[in-house]
Amino acid sequence: IFEEAGKININRMDDFSGIILRNLLVNNGSTKEEAEIISDSILDWIDKDDLHRLNGAEDEFYLALPTPYKAKNGTFDVMEELLLVRGMTPEILYGTKERKGLNQFITIYGNTTKINANAASREVLMAIPGMSEDAVARILERRAVNEIRGLDEFTQIIGQVSLGNLGQFVDLATSGIYTIES
Repeated sequence: IFEEAGKININRMDDFSGIILRNLLVNNGSTKEEAEIISDSILDWIDKDDLHRLNGAEDEFYLALPTPYKAKNGTFDVMEELLLVRGMTPEILYGTKERKGLNQFITIYGNTTKINANAASREVLMAIPGMSEDAVARILERRAVNEIRGLDEFTQIIGQVSLGNLGQFVDLATSGIYTIES
């Protein structure tokens, strides 16, 4: 059973929280350029305008493809819709023998841009700006015993005086939405 709040919500992503997705992609084997193209293109896919980000894509890109289509300019309904986004491949989305698929770390469900540190995987925690390997190890070690009960406890675990910039990316709230794998 996986809590969806421990994943990156691509339907609620913005330019700022898109940093986490870019970091995750690079940490998982994509080049920095690939990560920027995918992240910016996802943001362009879900925004309502026709202006493309530096590395993104809007209608002009998709309409020039051999099988043309338009950017959705709305949220993703299903994960497979990501395969329509510039830069996304089945290997990146679903993984290979050598690397895990992005679909294990992202969600289209819920209403928050923040990551629940009690439910996030090691890979998602490592993608959060300012998070160190030592801090991630302490979080996972603590969660193995008992969930983290508050942001004060969280700051003690990660070894910082305050949440600082991490507070913009991390929360401990659950979404109430779960994936069950059987």
